[in-house]
Amino acid sequence: MFFLQQSRSIFIMFSNKYTLAFLAIGAASVNAFTGTAYLAVAPRPPTIACPLVCPPSDIQPGVGVAPDKITEGRAHCCDTVAIAYGGHNIQARITGVCPSCHGSDNITLSTEVFQQIADPALGQIYPVVWNVLG
Repeated sequence: MFFLQQSRSIFIMFSNKYTLAFLAIGAASVNAFTGTAYLAVAPRPPTIACPLVCPPSDIQPGVGVAPDKITEGRAHCCDTVAIAYGGHNIQARITGVCPSCHGSDNITLSTEVFQQIADPALGQIYPVVWNVLG
């Protein structure tokens, strides 16, 4: 009887962990955006620098987001974002605003960030999934 009761407790413990993990994954995906990523060099959409100076970090800077994402509080200057494209997953920091991206889920990427997930000669890539990590 003790073994059965202990096994049941272990099952409940593991099922609760998986449920929590599933819920956490679901909650994270709610904040994901899908759009086009543009290489932030002329003549592509310009990126205006954030008014903040980001503190030092090991995370590569170089992402510009739509101004409405910032005014709505869905993204902030210096936030880290996860970016996925074509099987590549990287993290970078928001260091700019992309005025021409207003009202969309598009982003601009510095050459250093863009080349980690695609050939910069492409100039733009779609679909790019990105998520603000904070």
